[in-house]
Amino acid sequence: MTDTIEQAQELLLKGDFPAALAMYTRLYKGPYSDEDRGTAAIMLAQMYACGMTGEVNDKLADDFLAKSVKLQSPLGLFMVESKDPDIPSADFEKLVKKVKKLADKGNTFAMIEMGLMYEFGHHRRVNLKKALEWYEKAASLGHVDAMVRAGWILENEDFKEYDEHKAFLWYLKSAAMAYGNGECQLGCCYRDGIGTERDMSRALICLEKAAAHGSTEAAMVLYEIYSGEGMEYEEDSRFRDKEKSFTYLKLAAQRGEGEALLRLGQMYYKGEGTKADSEKAEQCYRKAWDAGNTVAGTMLGLINIYGKGDPESMKKGISYLSQASQEGDNDAFRELALCMLYGRGVDINEELGLKVLENLAEEENEPLSITALGNWYMNQKDPEKALPYFRQAADLGEPNAEFALGFCYLSGTGVPRNLRKAQELLQRAAMKGQAEAEKVLRTHFS
Repeated sequence: MTDTIEQAQELLLKGDFPAALAMYTRLYKGPYSDEDRGTAAIMLAQMYACGMTGEVNDKLADDFLAKSVKLQSPLGLFMVESKDPDIPSADFEKLVKKVKKLADKGNTFAMIEMGLMYEFGHHRRVNLKKALEWYEKAASLGHVDAMVRAGWILENEDFKEYDEHKAFLWYLKSAAMAYGNGECQLGCCYRDGIGTERDMSRALICLEKAAAHGSTEAAMVLYEIYSGEGMEYEEDSRFRDKEKSFTYLKLAAQRGEGEALLRLGQMYYKGEGTKADSEKAEQCYRKAWDAGNTVAGTMLGLINIYGKGDPESMKKGISYLSQASQEGDNDAFRELALCMLYGRGVDINEELGLKVLENLAEEENEPLSITALGNWYMNQKDPEKALPYFRQAADLGEPNAEFALGFCYLSGTGVPRNLRKAQELLQRAAMKGQAEAEKVLRTHFS
């Protein structure tokens, strides 16, 4: 039997993504009409973009989008032209009529494109209600990505018909079809108690399935959970697992998540969840720096200044910090100031170093700079000046300041000894992964 667009869509809506992918590929490559080949190309673009192939592949998605446009696919043209602010209104309206006609005939991708037009205001006023209508129409036919998009709108507190539980149900339905993005959203609902009871065990099951089915977002969420980053509930500390956090972060980095590449470098550098490896850390930072991440420049500076220490590397490190600071990275400004204070790679200039830190503390309310000022005055044997900085940064949730202030209460440095306050502060720092706080707690409070 000859393959048809309708058969391919039927497979897609049943959740048989491998079979749908294979059929759309045959339709695109085979001796079919330009119309069918163009439709197949745009559907392949969507499948690769949404991760229905097991992993998001933006390059193939863009390639198939370009092929669909070349074949004059109304959907491909609509995707491109809807984002062009200079397209004549009359030309765009002609495309809208073609796409709506396809949607009315049951093409679920056309329905999604109609929804996107209203959701993001492409040559229209934003109208979330109309967007939701189109998404739910496609979702009711079984389109998993439409289910997720419907959920996103229903989860939006600014939407008049906001309904967390309904959003949860759409995510649940898409997850039941083993769609990675749906499993990820469902996992986040269980993690945060959105539309259902909070259940971290179920959250992890959903998120791990999502990561296995190609969701880069799920891999990042799992990294955050297992690393303890941004932990809101103390009971979630039982899920901390540095090796698992490293595994999922590495997976996200391999799938092209830029922020993951930077954080992976940090884990290699600190030896968190894996063996410390400054060379691999530097490789990650260089890739991130080449991709335009200014924070990576700061980290390259730190590796060269602290990790190598020879005069040539120190000079190179200062150069990286200077470039990153010129790009506006506050961390680079702070690290340059510390180099001035302690004479690392540059001549000591205490006046300028303190001025930079004070500006960051006052103008940016930057916790690490505030903590650095506290450390400086503590090193100068002046706890009276140090303690206000530690308190200020601890109030902002900076774990290094919480540790420093907790240790002051433990040792009675500059304040009356207070074991209760010390333990409270050290526990706050330890929950955020502050290693020294964990050691002190084990030594003095176990």
